[in-house]
Amino acid sequence: MALRGYVELSAECVQDPKLQQMIEKEETIIEMISQQILFTQEYEDLGVNAPVWQALDATVMNASAGLDLSRISLTIASDNLEIYADHLLGKVFYNLMDNTLRYGETVSGITVSCEKRAGGLVILYTDNGVGIDAEARPNLFERGFGKHTGLGLFFTKEVLSITGLSITETGTPGKGTRFEITVPEGEYRFPGSPVRQS
Repeated sequence: MALRGYVELSAECVQDPKLQQMIEKEETIIEMISQQILFTQEYEDLGVNAPVWQALDATVMNASAGLDLSRISLTIASDNLEIYADHLLGKVFYNLMDNTLRYGETVSGITVSCEKRAGGLVILYTDNGVGIDAEARPNLFERGFGKHTGLGLFFTKEVLSITGLSITETGTPGKGTRFEITVPEGEYRFPGSPVRQS
């Protein structure tokens, strides 16, 4: 925080365009350091508390509260789904929505839904942005891979794996992202609503 303050003060005093460019790079590095610190704090919390049942619609809505979705429609079709997962489940959806905002470019809509499949259930997170390059897909959830800190999707995978959930990206480049979160039998329930079959 102190370093960020001094860099901001320097930016106000500097007129030289070359120095201003250097200060912008310094600000980018400070932001990355800040994200690394935040990631370390959150990663330490992984698995510390016992998993709990969490309503998907409330989890997604709470996660979206910290993001600017004013120009994007968010649709949640959860059929009252509850997931037995780590208490950081909300960060999974925060990270997915944050990625949509950062890289979706043309995105105007996000949908979170679910469907029953053999052996479990799949939560579908889709958007209508530019999608993810096919070449990036094999490394998408690796630590350090990506355009920003390379920690968001890695962290997402780790949070889900605590209770046996997994995530893959199956979207079509140019037509949006499609993340599929597979939830094994026993890790989900529907208090009172049927779920559609696939």
